[in-house]
Amino acid sequence: MASRAWFGPKQFGIGYGPRSWQGWLLTAAYALVAVGGIVAIQALFDAPPSPWKLVIPLSWLLAVTGLYSWIADRHTEGDLRWRWGRD
Repeated sequence: MASRAWFGPKQFGIGYGPRSWQGWLLTAAYALVAVGGIVAIQALFDAPPSPWKLVIPLSWLLAVTGLYSWIADRHTEGDLRWRWGRD
């Protein structure tokens, strides 16, 4: 793990946001891979309407989001909890 955290906790609510260029790069890559993957899936699997047309892209989005969250959690300072802006 790098000496400087890529992400930091939000001031209000739950979650974390990018704090360094590595965090911003990971966030941008996540958005591109998530949207690009869904577009590619829809183009490659041109099937008649069925439940799979929804299940496959949502499965892709769940997998990519899980990977992003795991990496972000490993490079975050502090813990992931609800914050009211006082700490």
